[in-house]
Amino acid sequence: VLLIPLRVPVPVNPLSLGQLFQAPAEATRPPLTRPQILTGLKDGTVIPAVPLPAIASTPAQPVTKKSYHRFKLFGASFHVDPGIVSTLGLIWAGGVAGFLLLRGWAVVRLRRKLHESRLPVELRLADEVKRGCAALGIARMPGITVTPEVGTPAVCGLLQPRLLFPVGLADTLSAAELRWVVWHELGHLRRRDLVAQALLQLACVVHWFNPAVWFAARVARHDCELACDDFVLRHADPETGDDYGRTLLKVLGRAAGRNRLPATVGIVEGKRQLMKRIVMIADFRPQTVGRALAGACMLAALILLGVTRTAVAQSAPPSMPVRLPPPQPLVNFLPPSAEQLAERAAMQVEREKWEKELVFEVCGLGNLRGVPVALIAVNGNLVTAVQGTRLLRASVLEIDVENSRVTLNRPGEANLIVPLTEVNPIELPEIDDRTMERRLSKEGIRQMQEFRGMPSELVMVWDKINREGQTEVLLSYLRSGHVVGIIPSPWGGHGYARGLFNAQISERLRVPRDAFLASLTPEQKADYGTGVEMAIRFTDPPAEREKQVAAAKDGRERQERVIAGLTPAQRALYDEWQSWLPGNNPNQFRR
Repeated sequence: VLLIPLRVPVPVNPLSLGQLFQAPAEATRPPLTRPQILTGLKDGTVIPAVPLPAIASTPAQPVTKKSYHRFKLFGASFHVDPGIVSTLGLIWAGGVAGFLLLRGWAVVRLRRKLHESRLPVELRLADEVKRGCAALGIARMPGITVTPEVGTPAVCGLLQPRLLFPVGLADTLSAAELRWVVWHELGHLRRRDLVAQALLQLACVVHWFNPAVWFAARVARHDCELACDDFVLRHADPETGDDYGRTLLKVLGRAAGRNRLPATVGIVEGKRQLMKRIVMIADFRPQTVGRALAGACMLAALILLGVTRTAVAQSAPPSMPVRLPPPQPLVNFLPPSAEQLAERAAMQVEREKWEKELVFEVCGLGNLRGVPVALIAVNGNLVTAVQGTRLLRASVLEIDVENSRVTLNRPGEANLIVPLTEVNPIELPEIDDRTMERRLSKEGIRQMQEFRGMPSELVMVWDKINREGQTEVLLSYLRSGHVVGIIPSPWGGHGYARGLFNAQISERLRVPRDAFLASLTPEQKADYGTGVEMAIRFTDPPAEREKQVAAAKDGRERQERVIAGLTPAQRALYDEWQSWLPGNNPNQFRR
């Protein structure tokens, strides 16, 4: 509807908030001369509404009035200068041209990136795509590209569809899980979702100035995932819906990040809608005739309202004065009342009581590359932990793998020793030397240090996932070098994530730093220091903070002078140290 340039006029349309009025053309007549006016006065037929023209005057020239575009909105009339309308039209056309150029350049970059980064396709993945096309009735098999440019599986290409797969993801999926992923992406192709997304993007380009259109396109993209889930479940055994939901969670846990490539549709595009998708999969019901008819009627009504407009009036009614609402008094932010303070205190007491009554259960223990790791159920929800991990008010003091127990500590209480109680303990995954080295490479360290935590959408649905699904997600994160914990509470979920190999990472970062510091002369080392910025304590008095800021500024200037005067050999060691840090910015001083 947003791309239709014309509307069908109808008497009434609720969506027409305003309408243009065309004033009727006034009847023009030649100006009266003085003899005609005098003759008419004698006969009583002419009553001039203006003073009589002078005898010596020339015939009056018609006065040209400046034309305006008149617009009425909610009973109020507005007059807009045509020049303003023309300027706005040029701005709109420039915005459309700019967005079209950006979209076109993004598609060109996508094609080049995929061509440069594609890797060999596994036979197992190709066979699964071929079987999926036969099962879903897709005559033309799409191309397959394995590339590190995507974090999750996706499809792209209007004329030449192509399935994009992250590197190494197929190896972590079983045959059934790989079939679910492939069916989901082929479902996008079967439903022509790429065409729908292209039309939505075109609507955003035409209506680039309207944030409501961009929001509608984003919501439609989320609904596209729900519809594709429904499509997959309708073409599969309804009893296997739980397996499909667990596969989505596993892919989310293995996701290396959100897909930033344009013109693609992926399997976890709308992470914030994950709860809705999980609930829909759990409550999946086959399509019925009544629901189909109701949806068709709603769609027809929306299209009818969208392609019609209120007919243009032929005369403009008198304009109504615009009355502004009376000014509202400013809200005074008063301190909390005694009742509010009492309510907060009661909530704090209730929270502390809930945290003291937490139930801990050790479900799995093991060593990952020499690091003791435990899988602990907190009130039934699994988390992973290493020594030093905080589980709300409890902290992990020791993980004793040999004696199969974990020691926890809570402030003001004796240590709590929790033994391994499960009959069939969860086995931790194996991490080979190649994976370990990749995690401790420059890029791997940068990724782990920039890891910001758990996706909020996963935190929201964590308590709705069964134990098997939680285990798959946690073990998947362990394979990627992270420990993860999500503990839902009556006041919301609490999630954390941290690097698994922190000691090894610190050692890798320390070696190039120490080599650079050892190359400095005593004078340079005195000015450069240890490379750590001075801390500014905002709780100190203002005068003390000013001293700290001045000292930090002076230290930074001295460090910059040292960096500017480095020898080529010293500069090479400095650049090597900085290249291991996130951001790769030589002007940033990090711990």
